[in-house]
Amino acid sequence: MNEPVIEQTLRRLERLERENRRIKRIGVCALFGAVVLIVMGQAGPSNVAKVIEAERFVVRGAAGSVSAVLGVNPDGNMGLEIRDKSGKAGVALGMGSSGNPALRLDGQDGKTGIALGVRSDNTPAMELYNKEGKTVWATP
Repeated sequence: MNEPVIEQTLRRLERLERENRRIKRIGVCALFGAVVLIVMGQAGPSNVAKVIEAERFVVRGAAGSVSAVLGVNPDGNMGLEIRDKSGKAGVALGMGSSGNPALRLDGQDGKTGIALGVRSDNTPAMELYNKEGKTVWATP
């Protein structure tokens, strides 16, 4: 009489252990799938744009003031301006009105301090300005 009860208990125990192993396998597979989905979500897009086209790019600071501008100037030439916190141009690099390269460094008061460039006759040029923006030295 004791044996049938023991045999029943052993069968029930074996069945519970099988179910427990199956549940563990399902849990491991579900965890593995979740990890795979998370890792796949971290991958960057494979279709990154190779070319971005615009006439002008404007970079603004956290307060909304313009910090830099890259684009076509009103005179039709290309240029880059890097500005101070107040929005005044501090450095300008671009093509002058003659179509030759030019570099301008402005002082804190917004007046030009130094200008470097190439003139329309392809000679290099440099100019220094005073606080009023008047030329104090130039070559050639």
